[in-house]
Amino acid sequence: MPSPSVREADSNFAYYFRESLSVLTNSFLLASIERDRRILLYEPPVKVGRKNGLEPLYLSITQTYQVVEAGDRAFKARSTSYSYGLLAKQNNNFHELLEFHWHPESTPKLRWPHLHVIANSQGGDISRVHFPTGRLSIEDFIRLAIRDFQVKPRMAHDDWKKILTKNKAAFCEGASWLYWKPLI
Repeated sequence: MPSPSVREADSNFAYYFRESLSVLTNSFLLASIERDRRILLYEPPVKVGRKNGLEPLYLSITQTYQVVEAGDRAFKARSTSYSYGLLAKQNNNFHELLEFHWHPESTPKLRWPHLHVIANSQGGDISRVHFPTGRLSIEDFIRLAIRDFQVKPRMAHDDWKKILTKNKAAFCEGASWLYWKPLI
């Protein structure tokens, strides 16, 4: 959604991102600017509770974006990379379970969104495999954590569902692309 100023576009993007993450945690999301790129991240990873007494998990989140012109005196935030991870902790060490990445500028030969699953199979270690995915919003990642990893939301179902639905719709409306071209 275009905004009348760079500052407002930046603020709106960060607000929606933080609001979506507030479904799982009230931890402080660090924000910084490096050249013309804005960065939102959890450092260190943030602990989130799980249902039914399961061991907690940790969120590792990094989102980078730029504010760009979006027409006549309007500006919008444009994602430039992301890394959304779920981690476990053992003996004070973090261990990745899965990570969704998209970092086209830092790895030109790997420009598509992808998933890392940290596991071994009969064929060997698959943690270095880049499973192609579509573009992933933070709202989809949060829903995955709640549904499939039993991460416990901080609010009632109707409240978190409303936040994630509203913010995912805003993400889709403002996205310059949602689907990556086929690899083949």
